[in-house]
Amino acid sequence: MTYIIHFLAGFIASFLGTLPFGPINLSMVDTTIKDGMKVGLRFSIAAAIVEIGQSLFAYNFGMWITQYLEHNIWVQLSVFVVLFAIGALFFMRKGREDADIETKRKTSPFLRGAIIGMLNPQALPFWVAVIAALKSSAWVSFGMWDFILLFLFGVSLGKLVALLLYGKMSLLIVSRITSLSHWMNRIIGGIFIALALVQGAKIFV
Repeated sequence: MTYIIHFLAGFIASFLGTLPFGPINLSMVDTTIKDGMKVGLRFSIAAAIVEIGQSLFAYNFGMWITQYLEHNIWVQLSVFVVLFAIGALFFMRKGREDADIETKRKTSPFLRGAIIGMLNPQALPFWVAVIAALKSSAWVSFGMWDFILLFLFGVSLGKLVALLLYGKMSLLIVSRITSLSHWMNRIIGGIFIALALVQGAKIFV
């Protein structure tokens, strides 16, 4: 039972943490709509692997990460610039038909998933908070490596399932509302820019 609890703790935390709009799930939506579910699967696998590293890093260096991110304005400013730049790129991107001809995706979906996963500004603070909460609970113990490995397996699987759900839902929505695909770049771009503005507000408020 203890093993199941550790797996479920990682799975549920990762799944719920992936549901709010962020760079990784928005990029999954874009990848799936443009290139299909098979390509989206490769993108998701890479992001799930990166999530293991981020949660493990947060486990080992949680307090240091929190203090560094909170007090380093250059890191926060870099996140703002990256999010805003991604949003602007989506806004400037051409329609779906032109994009298919113009961009036969120069980078592999696996590499894209890994890069965007690593650039996700929400991941490390999220895992610092989750692991701190789990450590203080009586349900989860990180004293044994088999518990940690099960937790990390749950983390990766939770991320993968949530991203595949995003991809499947985006295909269903676009298939029912065909006009939405024409506006998808601007919708995703707008959300990225909104995330950038929220990050910018944190710097100055």
